[in-house]
Amino acid sequence: MIAAATEFQPGSAAELLALCAGEWMCLRSKYMPAGGDEDWQQSERADLQWSWLASTEPDQLGTLQFQAKGETPQKLQFFSDGKLQTAAGDQASWQLRAGQLELSQQIGPQRLEETISFSKPNLRLRNVLIWHGDQLIAAQFCSEIRRVSRSMA
Repeated sequence: MIAAATEFQPGSAAELLALCAGEWMCLRSKYMPAGGDEDWQQSERADLQWSWLASTEPDQLGTLQFQAKGETPQKLQFFSDGKLQTAAGDQASWQLRAGQLELSQQIGPQRLEETISFSKPNLRLRNVLIWHGDQLIAAQFCSEIRRVSRSMA
C-alpha cells in the first residue's frame, strides 16, 4: 500500500534516486526575472527517460542517467560524501533535506540549484534556480508524471 501524498517521503538519497528511474512526461515552465511579469519565456512538454544504477562501492551511491528524446544522455555520479560528478568531469554537491534532494553546482560566476522531490511515487517535482552572485537570473519549474502501463485485470 502506498502512503498518502502528505506522508510520502523517500528515506534516503539512494531511495529517492531509485524512484527517478522510468519514463516521465515533463511539463516545464521557464522564467527570466529581468523584465517583470512578462518574463515567462516558455512552457513546454518533454518526455524524459531516467535510469538509476546503484553502486556496490561504499563511497558511491550510484549513477543517475537521464535523456530527453533525441538528445544525448546525461550522467551524474553520486558519492556518499555529498559530492557528485558529471560525465564531463564537472563537480557539484548534493544533500537530502526533508525528503528533497538538493543539488548545487558553481559554474564560473553562476550557481545552479536544483531540488527534486516526490509528492507521490509517480509524481515528481523539480525546481531549478540559476543565480549570478545574489541575483536570480533564471528559474524553471517542472511537474513530472511517470508513464505507467495499465495492468490487465
